[in-house]
Amino acid sequence: ESNASRIFNTIHVLIGAGAAGALLALFASSLVEVSKDAASDELEKAIMPLDAAQESKSVGSQVVKSVDTVIPYSMLVVWLCMGTGYGLVYEEWDLVQSVYFAITALSTAGLQGPALDPVSGQLPPFNALAVGMYCLTGVPIFAYVLGSTAQS
Repeated sequence: ESNASRIFNTIHVLIGAGAAGALLALFASSLVEVSKDAASDELEKAIMPLDAAQESKSVGSQVVKSVDTVIPYSMLVVWLCMGTGYGLVYEEWDLVQSVYFAITALSTAGLQGPALDPVSGQLPPFNALAVGMYCLTGVPIFAYVLGSTAQS
């Protein structure tokens, strides 16, 4: 498989994953909104609320809105860098193949996987654990970011 093919597949996966992520995120965000509403009801009972004009102008509310946006995107970038680093260091792939793995693994397409041990024909235990944890943690981050982008 050539690098041009990997780049094309990566772009294709991102577009397809965007649609799937948007649907998943709509479902997840509806659950989050329900829990936020319940939490905000409890907070209103505990503290005196600001009126709408004060709340929108307050520095704290602007910071919270920025943090809510920046943190998930930052987490995704860090996670993609970790996946790329895994490919470069442990699998000894080139940069394109490593980025290809990092993105397709998180999009659940899984078009590039770690190599099997040529002697035993099995995946080395460290590689299995690293890729498993990478996907188990990274897929929800990827879906959340795609879904929040789709809602914006």
